[in-house]
Amino acid sequence: MTKTAGLELPNTGSADEAVIPMIRWVLTFLLLAVAITLDVGNTLAPILARRRGRNVSTVPFVGALCGAAACLVCPIEGSGKLVPVAMVSDLSLFHFARFLVRRVAGRAAKGG
Repeated sequence: MTKTAGLELPNTGSADEAVIPMIRWVLTFLLLAVAITLDVGNTLAPILARRRGRNVSTVPFVGALCGAAACLVCPIEGSGKLVPVAMVSDLSLFHFARFLVRRVAGRAAKGG
């Protein structure tokens, strides 16, 4: 038992055993925050830009990579199986694919 400020705490091992899971949780939440921000922003940006008659540039695939990394870093057992869900949740990939199809179709129609 270890006494800290009048409290007796059990010795559970080295400090690294307690710190590593906490770092993994913090990293998981930071990566999820970035992934959610990019996913929502990349989904709403083309919609809002189209309403205003403007063009917009999104950052495809970065939100999906952050979400997949969050799944892999998460200390919950079996969370790595959610990587495909994180990859599909980034809707900017579909906007990017639609843009590429329109670009290729436009060039094919012009004959170039």
